[in-house]
Amino acid sequence: MKKIDFIPLTGISIDLDTNIEFGMTKSELIDHIGEPSNEFENELYFDELELHIDLDENGTIEFIESIMGPYPEKTEISVNGINPFKTKAEMLIDILTEFNNGIIDKSEADYGYSFLDKSIGLYRHSTVQDIEEMIKEMKSNNDFENQKEDALYELEKSQFFWTFGIGKKGYYD
Repeated sequence: MKKIDFIPLTGISIDLDTNIEFGMTKSELIDHIGEPSNEFENELYFDELELHIDLDENGTIEFIESIMGPYPEKTEISVNGINPFKTKAEMLIDILTEFNNGIIDKSEADYGYSFLDKSIGLYRHSTVQDIEEMIKEMKSNNDFENQKEDALYELEKSQFFWTFGIGKKGYYD
């Protein structure tokens, strides 16, 4: 399992020996970690590292995102010594709020947050409340027992964010 340390406003470190920094060119990135698995315009996907990397209009790295949370299969990520995919959403928001020391964009709150001072972004598709409501509806329709395993998995998953990303300074402004 690859260990990826997210370093806000700087980039990432992979297994403590490969550094990817904001401002690197696409060719420098490929020299460090190889060809992307998929590419769409200025979006690069690296399946083996479970990463999505965006390039700016100059072709340099402006955003790096871990996309397989909360249950990555090939990577373990950290930021400031914590794994954001193993830290429940409310606690992660509290930790990053203290670390951010500035404005937080809560326009998509409970699903997404942007910590503007440190250019950190979090996102998830559903919250605990969403899944609890879905389960309640399933029970009222007598469908819960047939879908119990999937529903409980979604309930567990909803306690965490599903993507964690960092951008260069000002990325979320």
